[in-house]
Amino acid sequence: GIGGALAFGMKVDGNVLNNFPVTPLIVLFKCGFLLCIALSFPLVVYPSRISINSLYLGDKGDPNHMTNNMFRGITGALIMSSLLVSIMFPKVDTILALSGATAGCFIGL
Repeated sequence: GIGGALAFGMKVDGNVLNNFPVTPLIVLFKCGFLLCIALSFPLVVYPSRISINSLYLGDKGDPNHMTNNMFRGITGALIMSSLLVSIMFPKVDTILALSGATAGCFIGL
């Protein structure tokens, strides 16, 4: 963002934490970022699973009565698709650019 550009100029990396020297404090910040992502992942999967179940079953898609096989299948598919996307795009700035461009298109509608 603007803060990274002001602090590091044109040499700013997509992941601004990579611009700082490796110190114990920066390692702590990176661990905090990892913890934030790891703990927020279930918060993203839960509504996604319910939405996919509703799309698949239509009006019968009650989230409280999802079968175990459906629950495991949707959860596994979400986790595997997230893993594949993270392997295909290892740099965070690529994903942020794609999501920003997509959101910008929908805002313009």
